[in-house]
Amino acid sequence: MNKDMEIRSWVRQALQICVSAGLFFLIMGIMFKFSHSSHADRFFMAGIAALLIAPVIRVIMMIYGYARSGEYKFSFLSFTVLLLLLTALIL
Repeated sequence: MNKDMEIRSWVRQALQICVSAGLFFLIMGIMFKFSHSSHADRFFMAGIAALLIAPVIRVIMMIYGYARSGEYKFSFLSFTVLLLLLTALIL
């Protein structure tokens, strides 16, 4: 397996894990909400956080992939996108 396919596989797995975790926490939050538990809001927040962190993880992995393959221009552009994502998350 070449480097490009390996990195794509890592990105795909990371996104699947983040989306699955987000879905799990959101469903658990709904279940706790129906049972009138005080933990429902924590699960909703964890689910939303997992879904928000997915694009950040993807961009970080793309920075690594581009730098590893010698595409420094795309690595720099991906780093710029990461800074924009983090700025949007903070604001």
